[in-house]
Amino acid sequence: MHYSLLIIDENGCDVQELMKPYDENLFVHKSNPKGEWDWWQKGGRWSGQWLLKPKFVETAPAQPDQFLVGYAPVPEGRCDEAEKHQIDFTGHIEQIRQQLTEEWLTLDKATRGLPKPVTFEELSALHPNMTDNSTIRQKYYQQPYCQAVFKAVDSEFFDVFCFVDVSMEDYIQKRLYATAYPFYALLIGGEWIGCSDMESDELWGIRIREAIENASDGATLTVVDCHC
Repeated sequence: MHYSLLIIDENGCDVQELMKPYDENLFVHKSNPKGEWDWWQKGGRWSGQWLLKPKFVETAPAQPDQFLVGYAPVPEGRCDEAEKHQIDFTGHIEQIRQQLTEEWLTLDKATRGLPKPVTFEELSALHPNMTDNSTIRQKYYQQPYCQAVFKAVDSEFFDVFCFVDVSMEDYIQKRLYATAYPFYALLIGGEWIGCSDMESDELWGIRIREAIENASDGATLTVVDCHC
């Protein structure tokens, strides 16, 4: 499985040294209890995360993941690693806000007139004799509203109820930081923090935003593609 990691480093350390304690195969005769990865590279599937301020735009784009067929080139002005003061966070957030606005409008059009869906828990209560969770889950996914949402966003992993009866602005606020900073884990001050430590995607996005805001202007922010 591949996932994205954000490293925030205040001490000018080499990324390889920061990653080393979390190598699954660090020890010769036993597995590493702190192991989180067996392979990694900067950027990879998340290349081009950082939008640079114009005066810091680099001529060389971030390196794409060589294992992905048809991997899109990184747009000019974006990179995988930069000091905090070089990154245009305002511009990046505005781009994500526009993206979420368009997404809400697409979902609104796709679901207009369809009956509201019921949650997995509600379906379980409606079918007490149905003990197979996979069958209930199938019923959930087969609801016309859910099907329309999944088709609109091209993903069956999308949380339908982050959109149901939610205004455009509330939808944007709920998804803004988790979308702007799509990281599964954070490595800061030598500590590895996973998104599962938070109660929701919204709170995890806020946690990442706060970690970035609290970093010094000279801190290095690195995006890493990890495999485990």
